[in-house]
Amino acid sequence: EKLSFLNKYDDLHLTIVGEGRDLDRIKQTLSSATFKGNLQNGDLAREYGLADIFVFPSKTDAYANVVSEALSSGLPVVAFADAGIEDRVQNTINGFLVDDAEDFEASVLKLKDSSLRENMSHQARIAALSLNWDSVFNQQLNAFSWAREEYNKKLKRFFPILKKVLYSFNFSHAILGSLRMGFYVFLANVSAGVLAGVF
Repeated sequence: EKLSFLNKYDDLHLTIVGEGRDLDRIKQTLSSATFKGNLQNGDLAREYGLADIFVFPSKTDAYANVVSEALSSGLPVVAFADAGIEDRVQNTINGFLVDDAEDFEASVLKLKDSSLRENMSHQARIAALSLNWDSVFNQQLNAFSWAREEYNKKLKRFFPILKKVLYSFNFSHAILGSLRMGFYVFLANVSAGVLAGVF
């Protein structure tokens, strides 16, 4: 549904690769699109090579390998800002990250400009070349360092509060303990007095 606006434009054509349980409904919604089915290897690479841009309307993909593949093919990507691909797609640099369906349509229309598309295509390729194992592991190590720093910051904020709570807790327990002990001593004395009086 998010791509149904493409039906309005004769100079834009959508090609969809892949299949799934919603394919029949998608074919009805996107009647002007070409459906290629499942493609692998060279056939899939050829479709990327024939495209000018890559549209990614999903918000639920875990990593979206297709976005990395599109960037590798030099395709500017149009996607939603909360699609979890901002580590690879930089807004207005190698694609557009949009907030809603209207922005999605406007961004696709902007990419009809061949010079903008060419610049973004070049940047898409640069972004794709940075997707190597060294880069991935460095990002992971940086993430661990960042997480540790954040954890330490929280501990620094937490410990003074914890100290106050424990101090207050211990102080109140000491008072309650003293009162309780005094009450027990009082009961013991009363009991002893009563027993002494009886016998």
